[in-house]
Amino acid sequence: MDRIGLAAMGVTEQSHAASQQPPSQMPSLTPASGPPKPDRLCDIELPRLVCWKPGRGRQEIVRSLTCDEIGKLRAREHELSHAVRRFMPEQKRSARIAIGAMFSGFRFMRQQGDDVEATLEITLAALREFPLWAIEQACLKIARGKAGLDRRYSPNDAEIVAVVADIVAVHVANLQEVRGLLGARVRDIKKRPRPTQAEIEAKFGRPLPTRPRPESDFERRERMQRIADDLALRNARNEVQQQENQHGGR
Repeated sequence: MDRIGLAAMGVTEQSHAASQQPPSQMPSLTPASGPPKPDRLCDIELPRLVCWKPGRGRQEIVRSLTCDEIGKLRAREHELSHAVRRFMPEQKRSARIAIGAMFSGFRFMRQQGDDVEATLEITLAALREFPLWAIEQACLKIARGKAGLDRRYSPNDAEIVAVVADIVAVHVANLQEVRGLLGARVRDIKKRPRPTQAEIEAKFGRPLPTRPRPESDFERRERMQRIADDLALRNARNEVQQQENQHGGR
């Protein structure tokens, strides 16, 4: 009885005799390709122009996009749309090997023959909407015990799908942002005239409180001088009072 990963390797290699591996070896779990590299302009800076994002319809941005920015957004859309699309038929063998190698890490997954084919086909069907690089990364993550799953049990299809979807989610969100920016319209900001005091009083139905006139520098200096003179006079009075109390006590 072979583990499902080792048996899966034998099944997938039958049509590729030139690349057969000994049954004692496990296929590599290292992803052959990776996700698109981050783009600071398209993923971070340009989305900050969005000032209104409705539940439906076009979103609004604070200014028009330049021709250079539009060109970079279109290139980014092309890159992301290809990165998150489902794996191609010619990539099915690579996906089968990655899934089989992941399952081989669980000792209770001991199947052979038709059981191997059925298990792999069911898992592949559940992952058919995801790209190959994300499936490979998810299988590697699960095999290394870094997916947050219980290592005592082999993952079911729903758990594997959740891990793959979490890996792809950020790139799907970036793709939606880019498409939203390309279809966005510039917000028409009209400067409204400032309401007069009479209009404000009519709106609230009462007169507005009168604001005090700002104090000039000359008035401020005079006020500070009066305060200083008053403080000096109080200090003098206190000293005289203290002396009288001392003489009276004797």
